[in-house]
This record gives sequence, C-alpha cells and structure tokens, in this order.
Amino acid sequence: MGAETRTGGREATSAVIGGGLAIAVGEPKGRTPKGFRWTLLSEVARLETGHTPSRRHPEYWDGDIPWIGIRDATSNHGRTINATIQTVTQLGIDNSSARILPAGTVCLSRTASVGYVVIMGRPMATSQDFVNWVCGPELDPVYLKYVFQADRDALLRFANGSTHQTIYFPEVKAFHALLPSLEEQRAIVRVLGALDEKVESNQRAAKTALELASAKFELACAVDGIECKVGDLATFHNRMRVPLSSAQRAQRPGPVPYYGATGVFGHVDDYIFDDVLTLVGEDGSVVNPDGTPVLQYIWGRSWVNNHAHVLTGSGVTTELLHLALRRLDVRPAVTGAVQAKLSMGNLSAMTVTIPGSATLPQLEADIAPLFEMYRMRANETATLLLLRDRLIPELLSGKLRAGDLAAGMHVYSGPEER
Repeated sequence: MGAETRTGGREATSAVIGGGLAIAVGEPKGRTPKGFRWTLLSEVARLETGHTPSRRHPEYWDGDIPWIGIRDATSNHGRTINATIQTVTQLGIDNSSARILPAGTVCLSRTASVGYVVIMGRPMATSQDFVNWVCGPELDPVYLKYVFQADRDALLRFANGSTHQTIYFPEVKAFHALLPSLEEQRAIVRVLGALDEKVESNQRAAKTALELASAKFELACAVDGIECKVGDLATFHNRMRVPLSSAQRAQRPGPVPYYGATGVFGHVDDYIFDDVLTLVGEDGSVVNPDGTPVLQYIWGRSWVNNHAHVLTGSGVTTELLHLALRRLDVRPAVTGAVQAKLSMGNLSAMTVTIPGSATLPQLEADIAPLFEMYRMRANETATLLLLRDRLIPELLSGKLRAGDLAAGMHVYSGPEER
C-alpha cells in the first residue's frame, strides 16, 4: 500500500512523537501487548489528500459527487456519512487535485479543526483539510476510525502552527498505529459498534419524540393560538448563574455538566440547578441560521455560566415554553456589532404564540410523555457513551480482549517484550 501513497510534499519525519494510546509519529520504543504491534500506517493503508475546486467556476460545484468539508466532519465525528453539505461535479474533479475515493475511506481533519474523523459511506472527495486513508486487507477502516477517535488529544499534540494548528505531512507520513490481528480488530469493532448502533438508535428516537411534540404544538397553535410575551410565560433564574474560568474548572473536576451558550464546556464537582430547564444563548452564539434562538433543554444537576439565560415555565410547563421558543425569530432582538447579544429584557419583550386555554391542558398532557421519552433516551445514551469511552482505551491497548468481554471475562496477561 505504501508505494501508492499520493500526497506529494516532504518525506516522513524521522522524529518519534509518542504519548498516544494507539497512534504515534514514528515507532515508539518499549513494550507492546501480546498480539499487537506498532505498524507504519502507510504500509497497511494508502494515504490520500484532498483539494477544493476553484470557487470562481460555479460549474465545478453543486454536482452529484459528495465533497467532505470541515463542517461535515465536526457535525458527524465518529460516524459513517453518505451525504455532505457541498457537492462537486466531475468537471470540478477533473480540473483540481481532488480525487474520488472509495467507500470505507477514513478521513481525518488535519487543519482548522484537528482530529475529527469520519468514514465515507460511498465514493466521495474531500477538501485539503483532510488526510484520507484507503485501508488495505490488513486494516479494518472502522478500527482505524476508533484509533483516531480515541487519540484526539494526541493528534492535537502532533499539530503545529501559531495561528492555525495543522498536522503537516512529514508527521502524517510517519503515523504508526498499534494494531492487533485483523480478527481482533473486527472483534473490537463488533463490541464498540454494537454500542454505537444503540447510541444512534437512541438519538433517532429522542429526535423523533421532540419532532412529534413540536408537531402537536404547531397543530394546537393553528387551531387555537394566542400571543403572549416571553416574560409572561417564563421565570428567569439568571441571578443564580456563576461563571467559572477554565482554570477554575480544572481545579474542581467532577460529574456535573458545566453549560455555556451552546452546550457543555466541561464538568465540575458541584451544582447550582437541579431541575428541568430551558437555556437560551445570551451572548456569542445566540441565533441559528434560520433566526431561531440557540436553545438547550436540560435536566438534573447542572452548573450554568453567564452566557445562557436560564428559564423555567411560568403558568405553563418548561417543555411547552421550550417548544414556543423553538419557533421564535429572535433576530430583531439581537444587538451587538462585534459580539451578538440577546438580553433578558429584549427576550422577555418578544411575542410568542402558544395554544389557548381550550387546548393547552390537553397539549401539555400529550407532550409530557414525549419529553419523558426524550430524557430517558438521552440518559441512556450518556451511559452508553461513558461505557464506550471507557472500553476504547482498554480494548485498543490490549488490556481487555474483545473475546473475553463477549464471554463476560477480563483476562489480561500483561505486555510482552518486543
């Protein structure tokens, strides 16, 4: 496979940069688990790169060939993808250095957002932000995906650059992976893949539950809709928020999620809230592309910083409030030329549509079990992801063998000398 690598550029570095679980630049010295060996990745997979056809030629774009960009990788990290945000034409491929690569190709982002990995579900091309591995008969592509997924911190250490971090080709060409036999690779993939399939199933079920609740809400509003101010439907708990710096969070690790405007930004050892809440982005990322607010529906113990409004329903359930906010266009209320801001006053003054008193009680009764299912599926997903993330380093390091796991056993004889 190595002789077919097509990337150009400088030769592989002779340096050794270890520190990863199952990926390294150069071949690390020392012990390896029985049945595993450090393998030069380009010996078992063909290394390819990508390219961006000229934007000055519209005829190169919007064709029938999927083209993977950074946004595709960041939104589908760890998944097999069959569709992309942008597509190119054969003419665009013919007039650029982009290449159509086969299904099963493992794509790793190496610049801008380093360390995101996806697998091609069908023939596709990629931008130059990726290094792509066409696996040979000794390497399972899903196993390689798990190697990259497990070692994202190490991949970041392989990157250089003061402005934009990039893993350069001399390092990529020297990638070594800790590989067991193909049979063991596939056994590991079966174990981890079963967990991932259940996670995907739960996520689909949770999404369906939320979409069904939204559809019921829309129908009720169409039949018996009334307008209300957000401030009349919501209680704001902003005074209870406490921001913590990254250094402060590092000093107090724990299980409690620390929320910002768009999601979880770490975990801490204590909580401020223990309730079902709707979070609305206050500054920074506050508006989705369609004009709706950046929302989070959360429950249980949590810590929220000062970049998200914290709301519960007033006179309505928090779930109904959440559905009403999902359809609100907040762009007229957003201020700030440099950083967008949706103030509490502006949000409170906005008008939303909710069902009237004739339909509201029944609707709230109808959506309650849907949100209960959403929470149940999300909780189970979190448990499965925690289990998967604990198993990956054990399986990829050889400390736990997939066959032993399947048999309900954990037998580990320790590393052997090289």
